[in-house]
Amino acid sequence: MPRFSLDSDDHSENDSPASFSSSDNHLRDYSSKLSMQNDCAIGHRVQASRSVLAVALDDECVFAGLQGGDILVWSTSTFERLYSIYSHHDVGDIFTVVYSQQLNIVFCGGQNTSLQWCNLSTDGEGTVARHPSKRTHRFFDSRGPGGSINPRSEDSDAHSLTDHSGKILTFNRDQHRLFSHHGYIYCMIIVQGLVESAPSEEVLLTGSGDGSVKLWRLTNENSGAPIPWVELENGDDAVLSLAIEGSLLYCGLAGGALNIWNLDSRQLVKQITEHQGDLWALDIMDGVAIAGDAEGVIKKFNSSFEEIGSWTAHEGTILASTSRVSSNRRIYATGGNDNSVALWDLAGHLQQKEVQPIGNDDMVNTLF
Repeated sequence: MPRFSLDSDDHSENDSPASFSSSDNHLRDYSSKLSMQNDCAIGHRVQASRSVLAVALDDECVFAGLQGGDILVWSTSTFERLYSIYSHHDVGDIFTVVYSQQLNIVFCGGQNTSLQWCNLSTDGEGTVARHPSKRTHRFFDSRGPGGSINPRSEDSDAHSLTDHSGKILTFNRDQHRLFSHHGYIYCMIIVQGLVESAPSEEVLLTGSGDGSVKLWRLTNENSGAPIPWVELENGDDAVLSLAIEGSLLYCGLAGGALNIWNLDSRQLVKQITEHQGDLWALDIMDGVAIAGDAEGVIKKFNSSFEEIGSWTAHEGTILASTSRVSSNRRIYATGGNDNSVALWDLAGHLQQKEVQPIGNDDMVNTLF
């Protein structure tokens, strides 16, 4: 099938996890001119200093979780960098990031099992001198043979923070929950309507390499610190992706299983084992679950949990996906380690066996 490839600075095959997420609000329409690169319409491109492993999209901002633990935030209207957020701790890579509009707080999951959050309303307190890349490392900054210390390069991650406008913020010590899971935090979503006594209250769901999904209540208390609420165990397989529709929670697992939980009863109601590869990508549209795996295969399952179609979307692992209704069209996008992003029009095809890819002209009209 035709594929619409984004150019990449790193053309090596990369199996690192990545994630897309978006709010339910419609993005504003842009009238900016398009530039064409590799047959894909690109409205604008912003640059990060390291690999971007997680992306979250909001009406006004795009959030990027980076290799190494930083979060960058850009405006979707001016494309200027608004915030650079780093941690007091060495959290490793950021695999997932989400944003709460109600609280104006960014949440992210780290490689060191930590859950972090930062209120964007906070005054800029971060300084280049306190960035993790400027701290002394016990091993790498120790004296070598003869008592010499290798000088550090001035072209560090910390200096990249000062090369752009916007606030420099930090995940403070009281905005960091270590061992929130007993494994990497691979995925997050924020939903409403799960708390019966407070239906408008947001709930954060986190999936981890320890096989569990945890639900955290989000309130203004304690500076927005997530409050532990419910834990769902999925066995020994890592939870790599999450999607929710109504009271049903879908969990994509390492090994290819898809677990469906009823959040009202907190019971596992179904396990689907049709996939052969790890389920890194998971979306739900019009009651149809759409799952992409490490073999590059996408499968669709209806509300009765029956497989209703499949196709090969990538020549490699599907690492991320997102879906949205735009101009009455149901658009599904996937990203893989074959250095490509594929767009699919699901309108009228959700119950069909095959889904046709979007042509270049249709894709331009859909995106802008």
